[in-house]
Amino acid sequence: MSVSCSFTVPRASFQPAYLKLWESGELSRRVELGLEKLKERGLVSPYLRSFVVARINPLRWIQGEPPALEEVLKTMRERAAKFNVEKIKPQDLAGAAGPPDEEA
Repeated sequence: MSVSCSFTVPRASFQPAYLKLWESGELSRRVELGLEKLKERGLVSPYLRSFVVARINPLRWIQGEPPALEEVLKTMRERAAKFNVEKIKPQDLAGAAGPPDEEA
């Protein structure tokens, strides 16, 4: 049995704030700025982008019901703007790569 739904909302009529934020690229630009600053300090890793996103992610410590996506992205944007690369140490980044490979 297939379910068909003819209810659609035109894109122009439905553009929540998080979609506008994503399309504007603002959050991505702020993450890129953090990456550039870390690279200028000599920190290089294939996990650098993931590290920055993890640092600005407000969902890391939330227990229970997560907030609405719009609120999460707003908080991420604010944290990305305040991201202080001076507080990041090379050993912080080393942990972002995960546990070391086990020797055979």
